[in-house]
Amino acid sequence: MSRLLFLRSIMALMPERRIVILSMVVLSVAAAIVVYRWPEDASPVVEEAATVVAAGGARGSRADLLPELAAHLDKYPRDARAWAIVARLKFLRDDYAGAATAYARAVELPGKVARDPLVWCEYADALAMANGGRLAGKPRELVDHALALDAKNTRALEMAGSAEIEAGNYAAALRYWEELLSILPADSPDRAELARAVERTRMRAGR
Repeated sequence: MSRLLFLRSIMALMPERRIVILSMVVLSVAAAIVVYRWPEDASPVVEEAATVVAAGGARGSRADLLPELAAHLDKYPRDARAWAIVARLKFLRDDYAGAATAYARAVELPGKVARDPLVWCEYADALAMANGGRLAGKPRELVDHALALDAKNTRALEMAGSAEIEAGNYAAALRYWEELLSILPADSPDRAELARAVERTRMRAGR
């Protein structure tokens, strides 16, 4: 199932999960790609893949991009940025299990990637998608790790709230989503949808 179809199915069955904010996903990938540019990253294939992923255009990329990245990682297995890019590329191609495996390799290496809460959220998202879309268990642990790195990370707050909705813990979900609502910019295109989800969750929580 594609990411879009998965989200549409969640919209139909559980409206609150619509707060899996796609614009946040796209922006986090693009921002991370920029942050992780450092001088020693001179591989043309890594830079090409970074550009493809930042544009969200994995399906239009050349077929040999992933094999070339694999060859790069055979030579430089401690290139955490390359592992993260491989993970994002696989996620965009709906290979969620492959993406989760690559994210695991990325975060086990010390450095900028392992300190980025967005990468941990992406890892959780990939693992959840590989397991039918549910955040319970290991994905939730990864989200909690992201929150430990940054308690106000917007994607981590969204995902933590979604995990609580899945578990039927509406009061707990509210704590995360109300915090998220308080820090979203007033002009954010996601704010109105989040506000509606908060109101629905308040009703379910009996408030």
